[in-house]
Amino acid sequence: MKKLLATLMTATLLVTTLQAEPPTGATAMTKDITKTWADSRGNDSQKWPLPVPLLAPDLSNAEFKAGLWQYADGVLSVTGSGGGLSELWTKESYANYALSLEFRCAEGTNSGVLLRCSDTADWIDNTIEVQILQGEAADGKHANGAIFDCLAPRRQVVIKPGEWHRYIIIANGRDIQVWLDNDEIIKMNLDDWPAAGKNPDDTPNKFKKAYKDLPREGRIGFQYHGTPVEFRNIRIEKF
Repeated sequence: MKKLLATLMTATLLVTTLQAEPPTGATAMTKDITKTWADSRGNDSQKWPLPVPLLAPDLSNAEFKAGLWQYADGVLSVTGSGGGLSELWTKESYANYALSLEFRCAEGTNSGVLLRCSDTADWIDNTIEVQILQGEAADGKHANGAIFDCLAPRRQVVIKPGEWHRYIIIANGRDIQVWLDNDEIIKMNLDDWPAAGKNPDDTPNKFKKAYKDLPREGRIGFQYHGTPVEFRNIRIEKF
């Protein structure tokens, strides 16, 4: 119960207080929310630590193809188009957490935020992808904010090229929640996916493993799919 209450508090504070764009160079949490968060936890502030940057400034706590990704002025991006498709992974594994980040796309960008990856060599069948897509998708399960090929967002939100948008992603046991610009668009119970290659609505998905059976701990990743994407203000709080 205590962890559940902490999770709900995390989501509520993130969604209700992150209304304005943070100042240039600021983290996803403003000073005001940091203070509020700490005060509300009281004696539990050590057990429930404040959100921290997910990535080191020199990317020393991440794994990626050399020369492809860079982290400059607080922005994670791809240095060029010559390196082919690639992902950046945290070295650390995470189980239950709130992840807050902003992303910016070019026209036609296809990317994603990758959760709980247990095998980076075969990540497609061993991770959960929160889709990033600039433009409309014929299949809602491929739209921006979808849990790729498994669950469509509650509504399609077409993001604007060149503008920053915010994801808040909560992974807590079997539950995955996603907010886009403070609007909850995904509420997923992984136990509702008990069979490989099949969604609860009887549509197929491409995955060889049932989401119910995926490990509930793993690395966090960012996908480069050959089209420009940038990330900033990437903060995490472990439950």
